[in-house]
Amino acid sequence: MRSLSLPFDAASPLNVLCLGAHSDDIEIGCGGTILRLSQQYPSCVFHWVVFSALGARAGEAQRAAALFAGTSAVRGPLLKTFQDGFMPFVGAEVKAVFEELKQAVSPDLIFTHNCKDARYGTTERLRAASSRGVREESSLHHGMLRVSAPQAVVST
Repeated sequence: MRSLSLPFDAASPLNVLCLGAHSDDIEIGCGGTILRLSQQYPSCVFHWVVFSALGARAGEAQRAAALFAGTSAVRGPLLKTFQDGFMPFVGAEVKAVFEELKQAVSPDLIFTHNCKDARYGTTERLRAASSRGVREESSLHHGMLRVSAPQAVVST
């Protein structure tokens, strides 16, 4: 395991944007890191966004956000109902979600999928994130740290 040192002090009101294509992607990809950040940065706020949270999966996403980030630290979750596997075909709608997020959240840290994740929903979301100004500059694999427009972007 690699240690991750962030340029924030423990009292900083760290804003973390968590993006998942499916309701379990955030907790599978970076759940341990979220738990650790919650301990290291008690003022940390997690903005939880799931793009395909249909039916029972919406409840899963809500419970996971509360369990991992804590009910007082989580904003949202923002649950979208894009059909699994169809996000590449509704790129304008996915992009619109990012435009809304730009107005609502100013993240210091972003957790998202690894750019080598070839699943359709993930790929389209990453394209939208890239057009938002998120750029790869330095990387660690699986839990990839990317320093960019926000202070850091971590992909899982």
